[in-house]
Amino acid sequence: MKNILILAIMLVTSLTGFSQTEKINNVTDLIGTWQLKLVEIDGQTGTAEEVFGESETFQIYSKENVFESVVGAKKNKGSWELSEKGTKIIVETVDPKNKNVFNVKSFNTKKMTITIKVQGDKLITLSYEKQKNK
Repeated sequence: MKNILILAIMLVTSLTGFSQTEKINNVTDLIGTWQLKLVEIDGQTGTAEEVFGESETFQIYSKENVFESVVGAKKNKGSWELSEKGTKIIVETVDPKNKNVFNVKSFNTKKMTITIKVQGDKLITLSYEKQKNK
């Protein structure tokens, strides 16, 4: 638990060095490959590998609103859109057919933290880092 607390403090400290917002002002800043670094589910924090059993976990936002989710060898394709105010990312996947609405908790051109409620009131927080040249 102590290691998780230290990791959380380091994450918060590293985020303060960048200009952050709770919305995405420029849609082109979202386009790219985002690697999942931390997952928090109802207060319990872990890495992508600890939670999903895979360290290669990405969300890929492409031009023309093409979306791809990658968890190891498993890929899920669909579409994405940004809400008018830039505070939500709406993702629709094809197989399985699903629609998710992520709330933007913090965003800059290098890091993104989004949240989603599942099963009624369970809050999941996902922290991503943007990858270069992917």
